[in-house]
Amino acid sequence: MKINWGLNIQVSACEVSVIVPVHNNGNNLPNIFHDLENQTLTKFCVYFVDDASTDLSELLINQAVQDDNRFFYIHLAENMGQSHAREVGLRHVTTKFVTFLDADDRVNSKWLEKMYNSILSGADISIVGYDMFENHLGGKKIQGPTFSNRILRG
Repeated sequence: MKINWGLNIQVSACEVSVIVPVHNNGNNLPNIFHDLENQTLTKFCVYFVDDASTDLSELLINQAVQDDNRFFYIHLAENMGQSHAREVGLRHVTTKFVTFLDADDRVNSKWLEKMYNSILSGADISIVGYDMFENHLGGKKIQGPTFSNRILRG
């Protein structure tokens, strides 16, 4: 396993950790970097766990780590699957709050802020809505459930 912390900030400055398992997602990584760099919540860390990609993912993530001090890179030598990559990422997290993001997802700029604020207001879990875009259907948008700011207590 190779780890690149780049020029990173102190992990203790992070309030939320985002774990992103990556396997040959080089085509979408610029989108996810852009989405994460533009979050309105700024005190977060992102752990990109590269599950033995053979495309440009490693190069792209290492560059992003140098450009954004909230990004961390973990490279796995052997492809073990998304679940294993998430588990490896969890071993490095030191924050109280963690969320997962797939490398082919897109998120709006308030994604982390909405989830974080819901948790701080007393929710046990925060769930956000989504829209799905089917690339094989010509980018057709399929409406997902909308964001609900309900607080669940149990």
